[in-house]
Amino acid sequence: MLTLKHLRRYESSINTLGHHTMANVGSLDRVARFVLGAVLVGAPLLLPAMFAPLGAWRFALVGWGVAMLGTAAFRFCPAYTLLGIRTCPVSKA
Repeated sequence: MLTLKHLRRYESSINTLGHHTMANVGSLDRVARFVLGAVLVGAPLLLPAMFAPLGAWRFALVGWGVAMLGTAAFRFCPAYTLLGIRTCPVSKA
């Protein structure tokens, strides 16, 4: 059941623009995800002969790289939410 406590918690997580903020990826983590994602996407595509022995696994690497780039861009990692991890500072709204 939705209570006043739940509503206050939700209300406090809405920023001044009215968007629901769910960022849980900090700056250093974001840069590391971007670099790793770029390498995972670029390497199999730019060096196909080197990654050809991996077969279909090279597409899994590209997919993982796209996921890393997405989490870096949106500053949100679903796995961090499940594990209760937050690498960005909590905003004092």
